[in-house]
Amino acid sequence: MNRKKIFMILGSTVILFVIIPMIVLAYLRSIPNEKKNEIDVKSVRETIEETFPTVESQKAGENTFQKEVAVKNNGTAPCYVRVYMNFSDSTIRDSSKLSIDGTNFKKWDDYLNKEATLPGTLLSDTADGEWIYLDSGNEKLDKYFYYTKYLKPEESTDLLLKKIKTTYENLQQITDFQVIVYSETVQAVDNEGNFLSCQTAWENFLR
Repeated sequence: MNRKKIFMILGSTVILFVIIPMIVLAYLRSIPNEKKNEIDVKSVRETIEETFPTVESQKAGENTFQKEVAVKNNGTAPCYVRVYMNFSDSTIRDSSKLSIDGTNFKKWDDYLNKEATLPGTLLSDTADGEWIYLDSGNEKLDKYFYYTKYLKPEESTDLLLKKIKTTYENLQQITDFQVIVYSETVQAVDNEGNFLSCQTAWENFLR
């Protein structure tokens, strides 16, 4: 290929690089201006706030442990919260006592407060918010603690648990155990921005 042909090829390439952007720019200018549809995407995200100091050892007799459990709304939308909480060892669970205020202790069955959630009892909103354990025969809703007041962004629930008291009659009874806690959240408003009751929000979500 001689030098003249090389210059012709290079010249054609330069022309293409100049003409193509001009054509694209002319096309873009011919499109009418459109208003952007800005969508505000709300997120639902929670964090379990736990205070659970390391326990070096347990002893025969009475053992009291600090175990503070609450949930914070770290999202941008108001939400309802539910928490699953249980012991890794059912024998320890049934012989332990739990306290929501650090002073008054209840055995597990009493802590669940089953008498307040008889079959057919509906979850309802309360002004101050409260934890309700649901055991109503609904497989999707049962076995969770529900916080009946919705949380605004950056707002936290009241404590679900503060202290645990475990008693061993002798050294042979001492057993290592864990308290299992995890939380779930659901948006407290519908697609039109209307607030839902706690039960309606969860039923819609789990449907």
